[in-house]
Amino acid sequence: MVRYIIIVLLLAFLDLAQVSALVCSSCNADSTFDCTARGTPKNVTCDTPPPGMRAICYYMEHLNKNTRRLTAVGGCETQSAEKILVLTWFPPCWTKPPPYEVKDCRTCDKDLCNRPPFY
Repeated sequence: MVRYIIIVLLLAFLDLAQVSALVCSSCNADSTFDCTARGTPKNVTCDTPPPGMRAICYYMEHLNKNTRRLTAVGGCETQSAEKILVLTWFPPCWTKPPPYEVKDCRTCDKDLCNRPPFY
């Protein structure tokens, strides 16, 4: 009986020790409104990152200088676990070629932390 109780307690502890996957807001929109809770974002569960990496949520806004239209993109990404994370810029922000200009780019590591508006 004691052996059975120890096994049950051990299994319960292992279940509590599991880390749940990060959930991010995912959108690819022609308007920043579409990425807000009132718009049409989807919640996505990030994949488990490889060793030495961590899952992060991101949100980016780019202005097309030719059309003057602001587009927004959000979702999951991976980042080195050694980098400091406090809504910081990260490399994908710099990959949009002209005529786009980065207006906002944020990363975070809490569930749905990348859904605007940011206060």
